[in-house]
Amino acid sequence: MNDQHQPNNHSDPALMDRFLDGLLNDAEAEEFLSNPETRQEAARQLELQNNIDEALRRSFEFEPLSAETVTQQALGSLLGKSHSGPQANGLLSKLNSVAESSVFKVVLAASLLIAIGAVGWMYSGSKVIGPEFRPRSLAMLYEETKDRGFRPYYNCEDPQRFSDTFEARHGHRLALSELPEGSRMLGLSYTGGVSRNTTAMLGEVDGNPVMVFVDEASERDQAIASVDTGSNLNVFLVEKNGLIFCEVTPLDSARLIQYFEFLEKR
Repeated sequence: MNDQHQPNNHSDPALMDRFLDGLLNDAEAEEFLSNPETRQEAARQLELQNNIDEALRRSFEFEPLSAETVTQQALGSLLGKSHSGPQANGLLSKLNSVAESSVFKVVLAASLLIAIGAVGWMYSGSKVIGPEFRPRSLAMLYEETKDRGFRPYYNCEDPQRFSDTFEARHGHRLALSELPEGSRMLGLSYTGGVSRNTTAMLGEVDGNPVMVFVDEASERDQAIASVDTGSNLNVFLVEKNGLIFCEVTPLDSARLIQYFEFLEKR
């Protein structure tokens, strides 16, 4: 298969930072990780970040301060070492007796804000951050792809690469049998739609752009929900061997789904 869009420079630190921060969309992340060396480096960087986060969380463990401790620490900051003796002790006594005073409230509020911020930081650090996915109308994705020139991410002229891609993404080796005259496969794209892992095949039938979205059969209900009933396009859905195939077309019948074949796994 000849790639229409060559992967970006995998040694680019800016791209790696955007990936680690979850700023790449699904298609960009897929392309970025298409290089084995990049996948290894990304895994190493993720492990490094997790180790750093864990070390920071351990460093920020603390016990809540009592009101008396906060009061005494605030007093120490105000008086300094040179203000010790009976006067300091007297002031401490007065300050303890007016723990609800404005000074105490300000110090206590600041301590609470710091504590809340630390807890929030630790909680957010424990979550897996990644690009958010939302299912989208298949007809809308078809129109957007058509508006961009109906060009796939990859021109899959190599049947082996075509099969490898579907096996890696969906666990099944797929192939296309010989298409009839007037029909051709243009390539594959990662547009999303039904789920984060949806794979879209772009094709052409009698000069009409046609897309086939492929995903796991467990996403069947979501695929049906992704059909835009207000569109002039037709959507044909077929389920086979644990996969669903959704053909989006301006034609009145499915013209590409039936040419998908399942191959034996290697």
